[in-house]
Amino acid sequence: MRYRYRMDNYYAEPKRYGETSVFQIGMLYCNEDSVIDTHRHRELFELTVVTSGKGTAYTDDKAVEISARDIHIAFPRERLKIVTDGDEPLQFDF
Repeated sequence: MRYRYRMDNYYAEPKRYGETSVFQIGMLYCNEDSVIDTHRHRELFELTVVTSGKGTAYTDDKAVEISARDIHIAFPRERLKIVTDGDEPLQFDF
């Protein structure tokens, strides 16, 4: 995968906020042709918070258009793939 910028924080011990535990947090600024390959989190939710641009999120091969101010939620055991729009590359937090 190619992208302009990526920042990741992985926590050896999850950060706890009440009943919610955070294992990873980051941001990604995509290129015009970026593709986040299909991946799965066994027991975790993944939030994709789009800050700018457009693209498509594929959850178990079901396509959903995403753009600025959208929040996409992938549930445990779902397969997620994200493809950026060539004209308006995605920027998102996760």
